[in-house]
Amino acid sequence: MLIHSIGFNGGVPITEEFFSEKITGGHNEYICGILFPDWDIERARQFFQDKESMYRRLVSEKVEPVKGLDRLRQRIEKQGLRRAAVTNASRLNVELILSKLKLTDFFEILVLRGECVRAKPFPDPYLTAPETLKLSNKHVSSLRSESWSISRNAGSGFRHKESRGSVD
Repeated sequence: MLIHSIGFNGGVPITEEFFSEKITGGHNEYICGILFPDWDIERARQFFQDKESMYRRLVSEKVEPVKGLDRLRQRIEKQGLRRAAVTNASRLNVELILSKLKLTDFFEILVLRGECVRAKPFPDPYLTAPETLKLSNKHVSSLRSESWSISRNAGSGFRHKESRGSVD
């Protein structure tokens, strides 16, 4: 992992708990302040450019749809459910992952971090999606891939469902 190559944490791998609490969903600038508070801005920018490049390389090489994803997509489309993706990721990263998952045309809208006044963990991105689709929050469900992230959109008033692994 890139973070270990620079000697963070004395080379000791970080825990999943640390990762989910301090890193996941955070903007690069925020993460840098947590992980490397003494770094100058240029060094931090270079590190995160390298991180983003590594992420895109790994996604390109390793990501493929989980078993049952295509069938789930078809069921959702057949039922006429409205769909939005909400993420802190960059447009470049989102478009790559959606392409690899064969979901490029699945979502009606993408709500990206730069499109909201306040990004996650605030509920604003989650509230932007139904507002744009002209839906009541009472009729919105959130499907998340990580249990820790459910708390991040708890302020939205949506029903939440966690999905792990196969969607069969």
